[in-house]
Amino acid sequence: MTLHDIEKDITSRIAAKYNAFYLAGVDDEDAEDIIGEVTKDYAEKEYKEWSYAYGAMCKFGSCNPNLEDFGDPSFVSVANQWMMDVEKKNAAPVLIVRDVHLIFEGALRGDEQALKSVAAIKMLIMTMLYRHEESSDDKHPLIFFIGLRSSIPPMIERLLTLYEVDYPREDEIESIIDERICEIADNVGFDEDDERSRREKKMLVNACRGLGRRAIRLILNRIYEKTGLICFDRDVERLVNDEKRQEISKGRVLVLEDVEETLDDIG
Repeated sequence: MTLHDIEKDITSRIAAKYNAFYLAGVDDEDAEDIIGEVTKDYAEKEYKEWSYAYGAMCKFGSCNPNLEDFGDPSFVSVANQWMMDVEKKNAAPVLIVRDVHLIFEGALRGDEQALKSVAAIKMLIMTMLYRHEESSDDKHPLIFFIGLRSSIPPMIERLLTLYEVDYPREDEIESIIDERICEIADNVGFDEDDERSRREKKMLVNACRGLGRRAIRLILNRIYEKTGLICFDRDVERLVNDEKRQEISKGRVLVLEDVEETLDDIG
C-alpha cells in the first residue's frame, strides 16, 4: 500500500472504532506523518511513546513522556492508567509503541518474557475495546505499533490491523530527488536539457530502488554534503550501496532489481 492509501484506510477504520494498528517496515518519518494525518481531527489529544529498544521516548508531536512512569519495561499497566487519566480530561490518548518487532519475534520463538509482554499488550487492547464498546465518543484511544517486520504472534493478530508500506516507485523516487533539490537551490541538481545529466539522474533513481523514503532523503543529504550537488558518480554509487547494506543488516527486505544502465554505458 502507498502512504496515502494507508492514511485513508486507517482514517476509515478509526471512524469504525478500530483502535490498534501495526505499521510494519515503515520509516519513522513516514509513520509519524501517517499518525499525524489520521489524528489531526482530534482537537484534544495527548501522545505517549514507548520503544522496546530504548524505553520512553519523545520523538513525535507534542508528546511528553515521563521516564518514571514508563520505567517498567512491560509498561502496559502504566500505559492503561495513563490512557484513563487522559480520557478523564476529555482528551484522546494516542499511544505509540516502537520497535515492537523485538517482542513479537521473541514471542514467535517461544521466549517466555516476550510471550508475557505480548499477553500484556493483548490485555491492554482488549481493555480499550471493552471500555469503549458502548461509547458514542468518536475520539477513542488509539495505539500505533511500529516495527521493522510484519510477523505478529497468533494471540494478538486478530486485534491488530497490519499495514506494510510499498517501497517508492521510480516516479516517487524522482519526486523525492526533485523536492530535495528545490529545498537546497535550483542550480544544484540535474540539467534536464542535458542528455548525460538526465541519464545520470535516471541511474540515481535506479540506484535508490528498494530503499525507503527516509533512507533516500538521508542519501541525498549525504550526497550534497560530500559534493555540494545532487549528482551521480562512482562515489555516490558506493554510498547508495553502503546504505543498502545497512538496511539489510537491520533486517529490512529490499527490492533489488537489475539496472538498465550503468556509469560505464555513458563513459
